[in-house]
Amino acid sequence: MQNNFWDDYLQGRTSKSWFPFSDYDQYIHGNILDLGCGEGDLIAQLMGKGNLYGVDLAEETINIAQRKFPVGDFRVGDVCDLSYFESNFFDFIFSSDVIEHVPEYEKMVAEAARLIKPGGVVLIKTPNYPIKRFYDFVAFARKKKSFADDPTHCPKLHYFTIKKVLEKYFDDVSIGVRNIMGEEKFKILKKFKKDNFFGNLVGQKFMVVCKKKKV
Repeated sequence: MQNNFWDDYLQGRTSKSWFPFSDYDQYIHGNILDLGCGEGDLIAQLMGKGNLYGVDLAEETINIAQRKFPVGDFRVGDVCDLSYFESNFFDFIFSSDVIEHVPEYEKMVAEAARLIKPGGVVLIKTPNYPIKRFYDFVAFARKKKSFADDPTHCPKLHYFTIKKVLEKYFDDVSIGVRNIMGEEKFKILKKFKKDNFFGNLVGQKFMVVCKKKKV
C-alpha cells in the first residue's frame, strides 16, 4: 500500500524547497543545522556559507540527502533529543515547517536553545493558526488545493503560544510573518510583516528569529 502525502510528510519524505535565506544572510555562517532536513534540498542552498548539518527522523531520507549532498553531515535523529551534538555547537539553526509536526514541541525548542552558541540565531518557519485555515479556504476556493487540514499538525501554533514558549529559552524573540494576503495589491500591508502584532495575527506563516545573547 502506497503511503499518502501526509504519511510522507511526517517521515520527512516530501520536499520543502522554499526558504527566504536572503533575508537572513547576516546570521548564516559557521556551523549550520537544518532541524528536520528532509532530503537536504534547503541546507544544500547554503553551500559555501559554513559547515552544513542536517537531522531528520527517517533513515531513508537521510541516506538520500547524504548521497545528493556529500559535503553535508546528515544524521538520523529526533529534533527533541540530539545528544550526539555538544552544547553551544551551532552558529545558525533553522527549521522549515517542522515544529508543527512535533507534539512535544517545547522539547524541540529547548534542544535548539542548548545547541545554539551565545550570539547565534535560531530561525523557525511554521504555519500560523487559526488564520492558516482561512488561507487554506482561499486556496481551496481557487481550486489550488484540498481544504483538508494536515492531520499531522500537532500542535497548531498561534502567536501567543509560540511567543510564550520561545521566550522561556531565548533572550530575544522576534516574530514576523512570511506573507499577508493582498500585500502585492496593497503594498502598505508589507510594513506589517516584521514583528508587528497585526501582521502576526493575519499572516499565513510565522518567521521567528530567536537570538541567544553572548556571554
